[in-house]
Amino acid sequence: MAKRFSKIKIANGSITELFALIIEASNEPINPLCDVFERDSHLFVEMEIVNLDTENLKVELHKNNLVVSGNKKRRLGGHLAYLRAERLFGCFRKSVNLPYYAKKIEKINYEKGILSIILSKG
Repeated sequence: MAKRFSKIKIANGSITELFALIIEASNEPINPLCDVFERDSHLFVEMEIVNLDTENLKVELHKNNLVVSGNKKRRLGGHLAYLRAERLFGCFRKSVNLPYYAKKIEKINYEKGILSIILSKG
């Protein structure tokens, strides 16, 4: 549900704050881009998730379904007057149907905005 705006002031940067509120109220889901490939007895999943909060990262495997959930944080805190805001931040949940059953998660790595998951095939 979108937030309601009772008063709108268009002075001293308030229009920037209005656009930031509109973007936050849009509730557009975060859907990280994902690649799945295989080599020998392993499946590899790579997701593009810039500014991932790795402390709240959760990776679950259910046969041939991999579920990744977490939070994308803004790098900068405090009160900012955005001049342009296109990137989405907040909680996300991505479900990836794998082409094979996977036995277990072998390795998880996060580096330079890429979450890499290595799975052993079932």
